[in-house]
Amino acid sequence: MKSHGENYDDHYGFINWNGKVVLDCGADYGSTAKFFFSRGAKKVIAVEFDNQYWDALVALSKESEIIPVRKFLATAGDFEDLIDNYDVDIIKVDIEGGETGLLDVSCEYLRKIPEFAVEYHGGGPSLTTTVNHPYKKMEMAEKLREKFESCGFVVTYQHMNTLFAVRNDRNGDDKGRSEKLDG
Repeated sequence: MKSHGENYDDHYGFINWNGKVVLDCGADYGSTAKFFFSRGAKKVIAVEFDNQYWDALVALSKESEIIPVRKFLATAGDFEDLIDNYDVDIIKVDIEGGETGLLDVSCEYLRKIPEFAVEYHGGGPSLTTTVNHPYKKMEMAEKLREKFESCGFVVTYQHMNTLFAVRNDRNGDDKGRSEKLDG
């Protein structure tokens, strides 16, 4: 399935969405929600702030199990508010630089969510990110990997600028260490 020139099978096709409640951060007009539903998702909480997408997202929500939420995401507090207010199985993040807010979310909050799929973006004043940050794309990927691993997640997939982290619920001392995957 393609939208906005992106092939969602490449970004998210490896994830089991069946029966899951998804917090879709950067939902645009609902294109990713449609993909998640086509893969068996039970419900999608679709977070979007951009005016160009909002009306279409609300219209789509009237004919599906989408709950539209209008919120700008850039800080740890923004993500923590969503985690406090919605009981979800997975958080998908594609918010054009705003993923940096995840770096400051406490491990206590991150560990409330079993899985994360995060598309990372490079920052800098010449790039088209919503939230400017100082990291190059692969620096951002490494910072996210380090954050999730330090919070007890295993990064099981990293490809197409998407990092997939699964909470490690096993007893043991590996604290979520994972092998280096392609970026």
